[in-house]
Amino acid sequence: MKAASSRFLFLILFLSCFLGSGSISAHSEDAVRLSNGHYIYQYVALSDEYLADGNYEACLSVSDTILKYYPESGRAQLIRANIFLKEHLWKESVAVGEEAAKTFPADTSLRKALYEADMQLNRPQEAGKEANILARLNPSDSRNSVRQLEVKKKIILIWLSRIFTGILICMLSFLLYQVYERNSKAEMGGSFKKMWPLEVIFIPSSITLIGYLLFYHFSGYIWSKNIHYPTQDYNPYIIRDFIFDHDGIEGYTLYLMFLAIAFFSAIAFILMKKIRSKVVYYLLLAASGICTLVLLGHTGFYPPFADLADAPLLLLPVSFLFAGLVWWLTTLAMRHPKRGFVIMALILAVMFFIPYAPISVYDYGYILSPALRLFYGEHIPNVYFQYDLYMSLMALGFMKLGISAYNLIWVARIGYYIFFILLFIFARRVFHEKKLAFLLIAFDILIRYYANMDPVGYFQITLWRIDLWLILLCLVYWRGVYHWSVALFLGLLIIFHRNFGFIYLGAYIQLIIALPILECIKGKAQDGFFTTIFKVLRSISPNILILVIAFGGSYWLLGGMLPSSALAYQKIGIGMMKIAATSFYWYTAILLGAIVILLVRHHERISEKYFVSGIFLVLLTIGNSMYFFGRSHEHNVLNLAGTLSLCFFMFIDLLAISIREAQLSDNLRRWLRYIITAIPLVSIGLAVFCYLGSMGWKFQHQFEYMTDNKVTFKPELKYDFKELRKLTNDSRKVFFLEFEKDFLYYYEGGYKPMGYFNPNDAWVLKKDMAAMMQNLIDSGYYIAVTDHKYADEFLTLLNYDRCKTQGKYSVCFKSENAPLAPDPSLIFSRQFVDTIPSGGIRSPALILPKEYTVDCGFAVDSTQRKSNAIIFSNLNTALDYQGMSLTADPTGEHVVFTYGLGSQQAATPPLPIRRGWANQFTATIKPGVITLYINEEKVWEKAYIGEVANSDRPFMIGNNEKGDERLDGHVYLTEIRDK
Repeated sequence: MKAASSRFLFLILFLSCFLGSGSISAHSEDAVRLSNGHYIYQYVALSDEYLADGNYEACLSVSDTILKYYPESGRAQLIRANIFLKEHLWKESVAVGEEAAKTFPADTSLRKALYEADMQLNRPQEAGKEANILARLNPSDSRNSVRQLEVKKKIILIWLSRIFTGILICMLSFLLYQVYERNSKAEMGGSFKKMWPLEVIFIPSSITLIGYLLFYHFSGYIWSKNIHYPTQDYNPYIIRDFIFDHDGIEGYTLYLMFLAIAFFSAIAFILMKKIRSKVVYYLLLAASGICTLVLLGHTGFYPPFADLADAPLLLLPVSFLFAGLVWWLTTLAMRHPKRGFVIMALILAVMFFIPYAPISVYDYGYILSPALRLFYGEHIPNVYFQYDLYMSLMALGFMKLGISAYNLIWVARIGYYIFFILLFIFARRVFHEKKLAFLLIAFDILIRYYANMDPVGYFQITLWRIDLWLILLCLVYWRGVYHWSVALFLGLLIIFHRNFGFIYLGAYIQLIIALPILECIKGKAQDGFFTTIFKVLRSISPNILILVIAFGGSYWLLGGMLPSSALAYQKIGIGMMKIAATSFYWYTAILLGAIVILLVRHHERISEKYFVSGIFLVLLTIGNSMYFFGRSHEHNVLNLAGTLSLCFFMFIDLLAISIREAQLSDNLRRWLRYIITAIPLVSIGLAVFCYLGSMGWKFQHQFEYMTDNKVTFKPELKYDFKELRKLTNDSRKVFFLEFEKDFLYYYEGGYKPMGYFNPNDAWVLKKDMAAMMQNLIDSGYYIAVTDHKYADEFLTLLNYDRCKTQGKYSVCFKSENAPLAPDPSLIFSRQFVDTIPSGGIRSPALILPKEYTVDCGFAVDSTQRKSNAIIFSNLNTALDYQGMSLTADPTGEHVVFTYGLGSQQAATPPLPIRRGWANQFTATIKPGVITLYINEEKVWEKAYIGEVANSDRPFMIGNNEKGDERLDGHVYLTEIRDK
């Protein structure tokens, strides 16, 4: 019985322990979960900090940790959605964002990320839902109406794409029907009539589709060829915004691909002419037609960077009425061409010389800053010209003549006027359909000038930079391909406009090679290809000599052909976007291939000048497209509208020639002429409709300028240089750690810009700019700051020991470069504002008397992470105990003062301070007693035997000598005075 009862009690105890252990285990698991719940907030806070700093690699690492330990929280997806948005990974942002939205349906940052990604993916319905949710979550947000309007515009653009594709399919179907009608009675294998209009469209489209599919098949490899650095290594102001799209070798690939499309279009057309089998011809035509439809299905038709008005559907008829007005004015001008030209010239003068916006100092700074360095005597090889030399030389001329550099904006306006007049003269002389010259100018003004964001205020997109090809084209047309003037102009471009000079030289060499190739293909070359090439080379030997001299002059003047520092943008891929699968630029490949086909087809019917100019125009357009291939931003399609619109209207002119001379039925000829007439008018109407927002804004501001003269051209700089001169003892050695406005400070203040890259945001890597700034500080320069938003990242990398503030300015420098006013009691003084270097400030060992006072102004952040962060210290405990230190604890609420007495070391208890606020610490060291004050209140006093031993160690502020006890906070002032 006892045994049984004991067994029963044992069983009860065992079960109790088992159940109890299960209960304890469950409670322990809950406790762990609760304690881990505390850490997830730390992870989230850390990820928010990294995201704000642009350190996306670290942010992704934190999100991986959250995903591993807290997969059901949804926080990792929330973080990743925002990171992918920053990196322009739209599909990934939508995928993780929709998952995160299940857990965080009311998170506005997530909804904004989903809205932006949906818009980029052409999903306006989904974007509209996100916009409505944002409006409900935050009704006071001023962006709500803008988002809803953007969704509406996107939907209209998608419908435009569908309508255009449908119309194009109908036109192709009509032409196919005409082919069937014309050949229905032809016998198999006998003669049949080929339909060249279909060939002109189908052949380049099918070849473009092949290139399109091959490009995206290998796009992963193409886009991977860039150097990658951690986000924090880049210049923080502008550069970090452009590092998340890497296009690798896309520019070179597309350049070669477009050349191949143009070349193989001509070859395919010539081969199609040799086909004698009706079945083979129809099969090839049908296959190329299917390829055309597939390409249209992939790309759609999205006008680049469209800016529709608020009520676009109501204004669509008005847009086409405007096109009709342009046609009527063109008809009137054709009756009196000279009067029409004069009237057009006057209208252009009104358009281009009435301002609508002030100069963009930030963009012009890339031209004006190098010019200012040259103005102060810097040698050309020591200056970086992002937009090449000759534009900065233009600005330098203004400065030398005492003309305000801001007036360079009028050079841009004059350039537009000259360009459009020259473009009209060229088109009027070349085109067979003379009306097209007037329509070309109307269309180009709308696209190139009024539709573009600001073609005058941003000098990099003006005609002076990307449209000098027109002068070269005119020289080839009027003087001939092999004339010395063509080589002379190319030579000047190579010296003064290197980037585009090389591009246009490549187009010129391709032209010299292409002409004999076309002759050989058509069987009209009297000699072989290589013999013809050798004859050409002998005939252009003066041109070769001019180009060799130009290369030598460029090397001598600029110190090299392509400086390695200037290639940094390309190697890293700064601002290099991937071309979109729906980019409007894919139509350019079809257009260029169609022009080459028509030029080859009508070689006998048009003049040799027309033929050569047409081929050269195609090559120049492909070369100029490097400006788009390098960035692939759709607004660059508008910037390149000069070449593209001329190609487009040359294509229309060649179509008109084809219709006029082809053997067609009267009905078909009439319909085709209607289509040819409608193409430029519909294009003008669509241009007005799609870009009415930008056009309306510019017309409004031009009207305001005429009536109220509201537009001012001199940028305002609201800082008084008298304050700066007081801080710098009127020194001319000042470097402005500014972004966006640094040119204004140098120009208005009379200072010389320093550093190879100018303006400051032209520096790619932060460490390179910091090294340059450190050299300046060591040379006696002052670093002047007015905005610490981005400057702090650089200041923490620099070694300086003084920082003073007056008014809006802070200046950082080394004290030996600017000695203080004599003060017999002052032994040591270091002043700072806002920040100190991350490695701390290192000063030589101090010689201290037996009696002295230490004053230190500091603030400790609430995020202090080091257990003994150094505020100041020269403590030495290697052999005996010498020196003193003031350290902060991790809470940021206490400091400890430690001092050496030779034989021993003494320290105060933790002394309370105000965390996150400025504190004043004072220590008076007298023989036998130490007294401490914090914020002028006595907090500690102690007697000692002997004396405080001086240290021979360097006096450190903000960190120790090893750099591993950094203070998270600020040290404003550290002074030591005798007694």
